[in-house]
Amino acid sequence: MANTMEERQSYLGQLRDLIRGLGFSDANKRRLIIACVASGIAALLGLTPSLVIAFIVDGFSTGTMAFSDSATQYTMGGIVLCALLSRLLLRTVAGGLAHTVAYETLYEIRTGLADHLATLPLGFFSSSTTGELKKMLVDDVEEFEGFIAHHLEDLSAALVMPFLVLAALVWVDYRMALATVVVVPLAIMIMSIASKDYMQETARYHSAQENLNSRIIEFVRNIHEIKAFSHTVSGLNNFMDAVREYQDVVETWAKRWALPRAGFIIAIENPILFTLPLGLWLYGRGSLSAGSLTLCVLLSMQFSPPIFKVLQQNDALLRVFEGYRRMKQVWDTAPLPVPERGEGHTAKLIAATGEGNDPQAQELTGHAFGSSTETGSKLNAGGDMVFSNVSFAYGTDGNVLHDVSFTVPHGTVTALVGFSGSGKSTLLRLVPRFWDVSSGSIQIGEKDIRSMSEPELMGQIGFMFQENILFNESLRENIRMGKLDAEDSQVEQLARQACCHDFIAAQPQGYDSVAGELGANLSGGERQRIALARTLLKDAPILLLDEATSAVDAFTEAEMNKALSGSLHGRTAIVVAHRLETIAGVDQIVVLDKGHVIDVGRHADLLHRCGMYRDLWQLSQHNSEWKPAQEVA
Repeated sequence: MANTMEERQSYLGQLRDLIRGLGFSDANKRRLIIACVASGIAALLGLTPSLVIAFIVDGFSTGTMAFSDSATQYTMGGIVLCALLSRLLLRTVAGGLAHTVAYETLYEIRTGLADHLATLPLGFFSSSTTGELKKMLVDDVEEFEGFIAHHLEDLSAALVMPFLVLAALVWVDYRMALATVVVVPLAIMIMSIASKDYMQETARYHSAQENLNSRIIEFVRNIHEIKAFSHTVSGLNNFMDAVREYQDVVETWAKRWALPRAGFIIAIENPILFTLPLGLWLYGRGSLSAGSLTLCVLLSMQFSPPIFKVLQQNDALLRVFEGYRRMKQVWDTAPLPVPERGEGHTAKLIAATGEGNDPQAQELTGHAFGSSTETGSKLNAGGDMVFSNVSFAYGTDGNVLHDVSFTVPHGTVTALVGFSGSGKSTLLRLVPRFWDVSSGSIQIGEKDIRSMSEPELMGQIGFMFQENILFNESLRENIRMGKLDAEDSQVEQLARQACCHDFIAAQPQGYDSVAGELGANLSGGERQRIALARTLLKDAPILLLDEATSAVDAFTEAEMNKALSGSLHGRTAIVVAHRLETIAGVDQIVVLDKGHVIDVGRHADLLHRCGMYRDLWQLSQHNSEWKPAQEVA
């Protein structure tokens, strides 16, 4: 019993927290109040036919009304018709207002969550699957529509109707009132027994659904690999396990609730099982008139439907509670600390980065990266970039960077080299604060990047990373992400410079052709060239380039390198490249190994004094000279 009381208090507490947490505006609060009042009045008007029928029965039984009394019949019919029309109008108003509030609230929740997600460190997304976030933003938020547009409205009717019916029954005959309410404790007892551990079961349902969402998304994204290796769905263990887990959860849920639900429905829907026998017995004894008997029986049938309708939505409400709990965990996740954050934060961030929420990825090669000091600094923004004792760890794992220290002079190009897993890409991603350093600092122009607002920091940085993710928008808009107010002529100019104008022009709709989800309508090389055009359009004083031409052919690579080489003049740049011949002419090379700085210097000096760099160079030369055996023969 104690557990049941605690669960009931928890249920009411969650309902209160949910209503508060939805954060209705004052206008929407007024709409909801009007909707609930209108719904309550409409519920009361639903009693009119019962009252009229009881009045007619009483008139006929006492002889005060004759079958030939057409005036009275028309009057009664008119009263019922007016009541039903009024009820229709009130229900229409209530439903319209409640749905308006629901859809406005869903919009505010989704945009608010999107804004908040854009402020979180990438470490959050590393620990959260795409399926979990999709379920939260789509499925869980959609559950709120039913709660706001239907459940609150039904709840107001459920609060008004039973109490009014009970008051009327007490006024007519208190014994009939007692017979009517006897179903309530019976139904509550059945639901209390069935609801044991319902929160754990609901959490299990959500987890299974999130896992299924993740596996479905994984399956669709990797369909090419599945076909390439001749796999069938039944051979994908993770996918099949997720399907079986979800099936097991919902089947277990359905079986568990089958008998209690049937017992509950029979108990709550049929107070007439108690009121009709008692009423007939009282009528036979002369304690109850025919009209009163009719009224009591009809009213008892109106007592439980509103309660049943609310309780019938119990499963949905439990899913709403669990979805809200998980959503609140995201809201409670602290964003990267910044000195200020104004309205329109997400829009500013996207406009500033030119990359949206997902780092766009690319690579660079060909003998492209010479010294940017050849022509001097053409941009006044920025300053030296200083990495001072930078250490970093993903979550609670050990550090992947250890006391990394070096300086990138303003207007120069620095290359990061090292074997896979040495920390090159991680170090690059610390500059735009996709993660914050665990210790140490990164400064730009003697200013710690953690003290900069996001628009200030992102406004100075353009980047191309290894992942090539485009938006499901036109190719023109994907390029324009680098500068949202760019003219079409500027977009086309940078597309030519990035070697993508020709393949764009060959598309059916040219620049208006849609890239597809994640750029699915384009090849890897085409996605890289679109991302390069976007980065060049941004015209940022600092460039971060991670393997920016890895997916293109040799000719296109040479053309892209030419564009990149020109764009580096006067800018501060940090470059990651595995083909070392492409960075031999840069101002500075930082050699990394397992998160440690091994040496810093120019190409010729490192070849002479750094054994690891010499090994990397020889390996790069060997790979560039490698040819298939039949070609060599």
